[in-house]
Formats: sequence, C-alpha cells, structure tokens
Amino acid sequence: MLKESVVCAPLEKLAEKKNYQLGGQYVAVNAQDEFVSSAEINRQLKEILRLHLTPVLYINEGATRLLPLPFAERMSNLLSNMLKGIADINIKEIVFAYSPQWLSDEVSHEDVWTLRLNHREIREVLTDLVVSPPLGKQVQLAYAGPLVGSLPEELAGDINIDGVVSPQ
Repeated sequence: MLKESVVCAPLEKLAEKKNYQLGGQYVAVNAQDEFVSSAEINRQLKEILRLHLTPVLYINEGATRLLPLPFAERMSNLLSNMLKGIADINIKEIVFAYSPQWLSDEVSHEDVWTLRLNHREIREVLTDLVVSPPLGKQVQLAYAGPLVGSLPEELAGDINIDGVVSPQ
C-alpha cells in the first residue's frame, strides 16, 4: 500500500513504518495555516495529483487539544471541504500527516493516548468520506509531530499510523 521506505537514525523504533521524505515525488501541502482556505488547499491537491505527484497534507486541530467528539467534527468539516471533488482512487494517493500543535516536549501517557485516538478518528473520518469504505481504510496516515521521549516506541505499534513525516 505505501510507497518507498526510508529509515532515519532518530526513527529506529519506527523502522518498520514509512518515513516520507519531502521532495522527489512528495509535495507538502500545509493545511495548518488558518489564512489558507479549504478551497485553495483543494485546488493545490487536485493540481499535485494531476501531475502524478504525491501530496503530503499536513493537518491538525489547532493549538488547543480537543476532546474526541469535537476533534472528529473538526476533522470531518476540514477534510470534507479540502477533498471536495477528488475521486476516491486519488484520495488514497494522498499522505495525510497529523501534526498536533498542542504537543509539548514533555509527553505524558495521556498525550500518547490522545495521539493514537486522533489518528483513529482521522482514519474513520476519511473512511466515512469516501464512497468505497475499503479504499478509505487504504488511506496513508502519518504522524508529523515531534518525536520526543518514548513517543517513537509508543506509536510504533499503532495500526492507524502508517508512517512518519518530518514536521512542517
């Protein structure tokens, strides 16, 4: 399902996962800037896909950690607007990179739990958005936040995290 694999020294514990390197066939699309509209993100995604490149779409819920239901609602609204008019087969070509702004250098057990839950919520939202649920489950979902403390080990076994992307 996933494309090329690159292992980096700080990610040894995530070696079996993917580490997407920007450049080459991967193009970053920053949806974290509140001044960039969903329509502009949608236009960028369509253009990158038209050029047969792989967009890495950086997403987050903002600077405040949200509870599960508000997080899911925020992601549903955000992603449904950004992906409007993009065919399911093309959605599975996008790497969705979750980059939490609220995460600090001191990672708690609660932080790890929230990161895992948020990745699962994003995958569920994407599965609900596509016409073919099996395609929704094939979406590439990466972690794009800081890798501090025991976080790499904690996230390595999560079935909803397909890889790691450098933070934007």
